Amino acid sequence: MKNEKSIDWSAWFEDRVDGDLRAYMRGRWIYNEPIWRVIQATFPKGARILEAGSGTGTYSISLSLMGYDVTGIDIDPAMVKLSNGIAKDLGADNVRFKEGSIFDLEEEYGKYDLVYSVGVLEHFEDHEVVDTLEKQARCAPHVLSVVPSILVWEREHEAFDGKFFPYRIGRLRKRVKESGMKVEQEFGFSTGTKLGRAAEVLLPPIVQPYVIKHVSATLGILSKSKTFTN
Repeated sequence: MKNEKSIDWSAWFEDRVDGDLRAYMRGRWIYNEPIWRVIQATFPKGARILEAGSGTGTYSISLSLMGYDVTGIDIDPAMVKLSNGIAKDLGADNVRFKEGSIFDLEEEYGKYDLVYSVGVLEHFEDHEVVDTLEKQARCAPHVLSVVPSILVWEREHEAFDGKFFPYRIGRLRKRVKESGMKVEQEFGFSTGTKLGRAAEVLLPPIVQPYVIKHVSATLGILSKSKTFTN
């Protein structure tokens, strides 16, 4: 049974912000810069983007400030209210958040250029991941999925009271293919692991992208939906 509200995300957010929203946003912006590079290299400013499971809204707000037209959906009305408030405080006009489930996206079909999620899929069983990816693939021609890797499993598992399923790049690739999509790009980032730092320092640049996605704290796949022919 799907339980999208099993974690108290409001408490999680307040613990990490610690009273300084702008510092938190700067940290998220810098850490996730590899995600922004992938999006900016593929989609022009003004592209319509949907975040499936927007949580605090910090990712969508960042993309809005980069010039994208962004919508975020989340199952928790408290997080939707929080996200809209943060967007207003930061002057992000081209983003809006609304209540909705990542497993019920029919109203969003065909409306976007990209659907993405960051730190969402790892909280669900494999068949649930395939379910939401299939539905995301009907909302836009491209789907970007970003998850923490198995290398941070112990820390995240404890933080989320066991509601966390670790990933390797092969497992994420398998879920993408099972949902009927084609992998366009795989990547990994974060020097948060010893192996990742070593790879960045010791390996030649031409080899790094292949190796780093196997030793990174964060993994991502940009996929092509087969629903759209153009």
